[in-house]
Formats: sequence, structure tokens, C-alpha cells
Amino acid sequence: SYIDANEILTYHNDLNRTSSEGHYLHGMLYLMQNKKKRAQELFHRASTLSLDYIPAMIKLGEVALSLHDSKAAINAFAGVMRAIEHRCNLLEEKLAEAISRSSRGNQEVKDLEKRVQDAKSVNPDYLSAGYSLLNLYKVSNDVVKGKEVLAKLTAATPKSAFEWLKVGLAYLKEDEEDKAQSAFKRVEKAAPDNGRNLLEIGIAYQMKEKFAIAQSYFEKAAHYCNDSKSYNRLGLSLRFQGKLDEAVEAYQEALERDDKDKAAGFNLAQALYEKRQIPESMKLLREIVEFFPDFEEAVERLEYLEELH
Repeated sequence: SYIDANEILTYHNDLNRTSSEGHYLHGMLYLMQNKKKRAQELFHRASTLSLDYIPAMIKLGEVALSLHDSKAAINAFAGVMRAIEHRCNLLEEKLAEAISRSSRGNQEVKDLEKRVQDAKSVNPDYLSAGYSLLNLYKVSNDVVKGKEVLAKLTAATPKSAFEWLKVGLAYLKEDEEDKAQSAFKRVEKAAPDNGRNLLEIGIAYQMKEKFAIAQSYFEKAAHYCNDSKSYNRLGLSLRFQGKLDEAVEAYQEALERDDKDKAAGFNLAQALYEKRQIPESMKLLREIVEFFPDFEEAVERLEYLEELH
């Protein structure tokens, strides 16, 4: 219940007055109850306690926008961009120091190089905050600051399908579906016939149980890749929507391309069983177990069906 959760977080924050995460979670709790003013206070406290606690700063900006508090929103989104830039600069300074002390083959240097590379790669939070800030400056007619933000966004905007894919997957993970779809459209525009990208997008939607959307991407992936993995994934998305006849066809397409694809074979057996084609399902499972005796899931399924039938 909200009351119990509120009491727990209040007690936690009284004991840990410098806990940014505790105040952030408390703010999220109030936001879920649509108590935006109280949530705003807690997000502000969380971002003040830790100047680079980006989740709190982002929520602070979003709440401020919903409350039509443009000044607070500008401060929050600008803070997000500064925090990410500062984090990247600190890592570059640490890398320079590490290189001055030792060779590039040193493990510390390698680790820092990787962290700098990750920090400099496309950051969805940076882009999201930047575009929100740009819109706010447009509304307030602040041309100078708007141009500054636009220049930063232009430099940070993804240039390749891979970078847009990374952005889209990050947005989808956070349930920012509109932003994810926008990024995925750019992926297709940049590399329209790259079936691997489409397959990865489909898998991400499947993990979110968005099976109809996943199906559309798997269909395109199967067209371009023409491989068993794409057809197997297509079969799963169809099966989870109850489209068993189409799922069976997709699994069969997968096995035509690779008759040793045990995952596709197992999934076909499952779909056949759900269609009440029990003898065919068990026959297929026996064949799979014969070829892949270490395939535990298939062995267990077959043993279960033999006891049941």
C-alpha cells in the first residue's frame, strides 16, 4: 500500500538523510499518487544531495514541465546535460593521468579508455534532456541559449544505425515507447536492409511482451536474413498471440533453413501440442531428444508428456 511504502521510505530517509536514491524513490511514490508538488520537492532534494544523480534531475524536469514551471524545468534539464558532460570530462582527466603514469597496455588505462568510450557514446538521457531544453528555449524565445543547446545536440546526435539502435533500446527499456519508435525508424532509414538490427528490435519488444510489434519486426528480419533464428522468433511472437497455425508455418520455415535448430524444433513441438496434435508433438520431441540427448528442456517435456499420455 502507498501508506506502508510512504512510512518505510520516510523512516529510511530520516536515517539516511544524504541518500539521493531514497529521496528519489520517495518522489516516485508521490508521483504515482499524482502528488506532483511533493514529488518535485523530493526530486529536488535528491538532485541537490548528489549533483550528478541524473534520474532525479530528469524526473524533476518532467514534473516541472507538467506543472508549467518553465524555469525549474530549464534548470533541471540543463543540469542533466552539465552532469553528463562533467562526468565525461572527469573520466578523460583520469585517463590522461593514468597514461602519464603507465603505458597504454596497463589494465587501469584499458579500463578507463573503455569508460571514456562509453561516456562519449550516444547517451539517451543527454539527448532527451537536450531536446526538452531546446523546446523550452524556443518557447521563451531565448535564441542564444537555444543555439548553444542545438550545437551540443548536433554533436551528440547518432550518426549511424547502430547508434540509433542503442538509443532506441535504451528508451524502450525505460518504457519510453514513442521515443524508442522514433529512434527505430531512424535505424531502418539508415540501414533499411539490415535484418540483424530488425531482429534485435523485435527481441526487445518480445521481452516487453509487445508481441504484435515484435511480429512486424521479425517478419522484416526474416525477409532480409532468411535464416532459422528470425523465423523461430517470428513463430514465438505468433504463438504468444494465439496464432498457432501461422506459428507452426514459421517454425517449419526455420527448420527448412536449419534442420539442426533445436530451439525451433522444440517450439514447433510446443505449438503442435497446443493445437492438440499430440502424437505429432511427441514424435518430434523424440527426434529432438535422439539428436540432442543433453537438451534438458526437451527431455523433461517428453518425459512429462509420456507420463501424461
